[in-house]
Amino acid sequence: MAANDSYCALTIAAGLAWRDVVLVRSMCRFIRQTELGFSENHLIDTLARHSAFTEAVVEQFHVKFDPRIDDHARRVAELDARLAALLEETSTLDEDSILRAVACSLRAPAAMP
Repeated sequence: MAANDSYCALTIAAGLAWRDVVLVRSMCRFIRQTELGFSENHLIDTLARHSAFTEAVVEQFHVKFDPRIDDHARRVAELDARLAALLEETSTLDEDSILRAVACSLRAPAAMP
């Protein structure tokens, strides 16, 4: 069941399906537990302003974890490059920190033994 909260704005801003919004919500709640220091609304606003980045992160999640997708390594590398380019579009250090934390949250499971 989908929640009705500020994350729902990402369905319009980033064109995400409700299940992808659930993914982004989970990622942001994970990030908030790491004591990054930004409010949930600030995270959501930043992701909405950088909708192309948000879409690319969701796409990267699907590419990494969907067993039906071939050539994971090449596609993840392409998305890493795309995310790096999109990070260059940030205008504040806060935005940069938030977007990097979101992108790094996908790497956390891979780094664990």
